[in-house]
Amino acid sequence: MVRRVLEFKEARRRQLAQLPPEEKLRIIVEMQKWARVAHIATGRPPTPVWNLEVLMRRADEPPNQV
Repeated sequence: MVRRVLEFKEARRRQLAQLPPEEKLRIIVEMQKWARVAHIATGRPPTPVWNLEVLMRRADEPPNQV
């Protein structure tokens, strides 16, 4: 049973590693939202959540020339 769980975790990590950066960012933002809700529900200060639209726009912009 434990072996199956570990094999599943390893396969899942490989799947996640193959995702494009945009999808990885979307997953991170979802996790930030869950953490924010948990903090608020337990009376702790809310944590920030990245604005995914702004992040994606920045990714599309050419790098600044120095």
